[in-house]
Amino acid sequence: VELAWRTLLHFLRTGELPDGSVIQLNTDSEVDVRFEPAERRVRLTRGEAHFTVASSPQRPFIVSAAGVDVRVVGTVFNVRLRSESVDVLVTEGKVRVGSATEPALRAMASPPAPVLSELTAGQKVSIALPTLAAPVATAPVAVPPAEIKQVLAWQARRLDFDAAPLADIVGEINRYNRHKLVIADERLTAQRFGGSFPAGDSDTLVRMLEANFGVIAERNGGETRLRLKPAP
Repeated sequence: VELAWRTLLHFLRTGELPDGSVIQLNTDSEVDVRFEPAERRVRLTRGEAHFTVASSPQRPFIVSAAGVDVRVVGTVFNVRLRSESVDVLVTEGKVRVGSATEPALRAMASPPAPVLSELTAGQKVSIALPTLAAPVATAPVAVPPAEIKQVLAWQARRLDFDAAPLADIVGEINRYNRHKLVIADERLTAQRFGGSFPAGDSDTLVRMLEANFGVIAERNGGETRLRLKPAP
């Protein structure tokens, strides 16, 4: 069985695989699914996906992303492919993160890389890229429930932030909106803010910044430029 699933830039998608496992794709994400007698493999080629895996001890479930394999039997976990890392969060069960085992990718790794990390429920790991050139074992980090909720807030079409730099907030908000926010004042870039915002509603964030933090929002066509008010 081979499937190719993609999400458009501003839409989420949930689908059930032939074995009963469920994939939820974040916006602007893409996976290729290949089920064979000995294994179930999903390649995350862009974006972020959440997996609820049906248990099958004789047929492991493997998620590949940029040369990193996340191998499980039955569990619940989230994988995000960034330009600089592959981020894995486990909420149920246990996973093993290692170098890719597909023949084409395995041939590129010499010598083969060791297991990079083993995670159980409530743990996360971020594997720096590129892993094929210099894979490094990485210890998992315990994640408090509040942070897990924040990481997975996209599933409910919300984005949660806790003292995050405005540059990070704008980057996430822009993933879900055609109308883009632009930080036009470098003094704002590293300022930190928190809150919970609808993923598809950048206006809520803009109104908060205007009302409480001395920000001027200049709306023009397909973008809104953010800058601080001039000093009196």
